Amino acid sequence: MRIFLAILFFFTSAANAQNLTIATASNFADTLQEIVTLYQQSHPQSKITITQGSTTNIYHQIENGAPFDIFFSADILHADQLIKKNLALAEASRIYAEGILVLWMPQQKIKNKIKNNGEEILQRGNFQHLAIAKPEVAPYGMAAQQVLEKLGLRDQLKNKLIYAQNIGEAMSLTASHSTDSGFVAMSQILAWQKKNNLDLENEIWIIPQKFYQPIAQKVVIVKNKNSAAAKEFLDFFAEEKVVELIKKSGYR
Repeated sequence: MRIFLAILFFFTSAANAQNLTIATASNFADTLQEIVTLYQQSHPQSKITITQGSTTNIYHQIENGAPFDIFFSADILHADQLIKKNLALAEASRIYAEGILVLWMPQQKIKNKIKNNGEEILQRGNFQHLAIAKPEVAPYGMAAQQVLEKLGLRDQLKNKLIYAQNIGEAMSLTASHSTDSGFVAMSQILAWQKKNNLDLENEIWIIPQKFYQPIAQKVVIVKNKNSAAAKEFLDFFAEEKVVELIKKSGYR
């Protein structure tokens, strides 16, 4: 009898195990990892793999059959296009966060001045290089381009711009001082502070919303055999502790 119960428990656990492969825009990668850790506390059998990159590149990978179960896009457009092409489930899609764009200038001569004078510092161009995610593939890059256009600086600063493949790479270029400034996500700044026990408050300018279109981020479940498990994972996002975690991680 004990042997039978042990075998029954094994097969029940195996059936309940969730093997999910999740693709996410780079800005949400750190926050998503924290959420996965919380989820696995109540779902210890689950095995979840996270892949990050630019929204457009992940979108094309899914078009070409990449075996992702869930896609956390950094915009609405690409998520909706997957639904339109019958590659994702419309009923499971939702806005999960709204991103905040910041200008990070860790260089010593500007540090402690940018917090309240970011627009003026950009106008003066008192920096060598400015990292920006490619607007054509990354929503945060598109938002950064809108900021430059709104301020009338796109042509003035074009020779200073260093284009990154995604917002994660823009963050890396700035953090490693390969560039002395960069347009990055607030979520990345908060994650970097936490990881390195730093306070970057006086090194960033939280760009006013009036300078760029809201960065509404949408998640979809990719149509495949794991749709049920993917839906269960996304249902976890309705829990208050997850909602609060996303807000505290640098999202509206």
